[in-house]
Amino acid sequence: MRGIKAWVKSRPWLKRMCLWLMRVSTPLAPPHTLAGIHRYWRFFVDYRHFVRLGGNARLLDWYPCLFDNTDKTDFDAHYLYQAAWASNRIFAHRPETHIDVASEVSFAAQLSAFCKVIFVDIRPPQVSLDGFEVRSGLITALPFENSSIVSLSCLHVIEHVGLGRYGDPLQVDGPQLACAEIARVLGPGGQAYISVPIGRPRIGFNGLYVFEADKFPELFPGCRLKEFAMVDTDGSFVTGEKPERMMIRERDTGMDFGLGIYLMEKM
Repeated sequence: MRGIKAWVKSRPWLKRMCLWLMRVSTPLAPPHTLAGIHRYWRFFVDYRHFVRLGGNARLLDWYPCLFDNTDKTDFDAHYLYQAAWASNRIFAHRPETHIDVASEVSFAAQLSAFCKVIFVDIRPPQVSLDGFEVRSGLITALPFENSSIVSLSCLHVIEHVGLGRYGDPLQVDGPQLACAEIARVLGPGGQAYISVPIGRPRIGFNGLYVFEADKFPELFPGCRLKEFAMVDTDGSFVTGEKPERMMIRERDTGMDFGLGIYLMEKM
């Protein structure tokens, strides 16, 4: 397969044709075939109109994006709200150095606008950015001394630990080990910004764990819950509540778990 790809890439005209075929056929892939056919009609009408207006858009440069013309912009409520919540608090805390463990890379990179960030991941990204250092490491064996960290984030990560999804070793107690490791590296008064799925407790092998909202903070020895927020199954952001009052019920439609967002502080 690699040999075929290299052969195609060595022939610019063939590479261009293959990329064109991929772009024009992707919107017709199941399960969107019928919707894609319908939306292609609008694409052809718009293309003809654009050319008549004087636009010089050649056929082999087509880049059909048929499903972006919507009434509103969709977003992932979990990732948007957790990033906004954590960024606000980290900025207010103003650490000289902040540690992020395997959260969304774009979130961690944006934190480097106001403090140095050390990003730790089992799959270290090739990012070159001032104030952003990348280190390879496991969340169950963080490359830091005991009680050495004042600020750490780990968003939508712990639920995957031990299930082998990202190449990490299989461990039946992966989340417990990860939380204990975060507690180990936090210094007194250190802040950890954590998020995990909450709802009916279960293991979705090899995807994720879902935790009970009020039981999850107990996994951090020597720490206390300082603040809690959540995204419910409707995608609504909720603050000012206590985790023991949050009942996440599975729904006929949409998500069957919410997102618990925790600010843990080392005592």
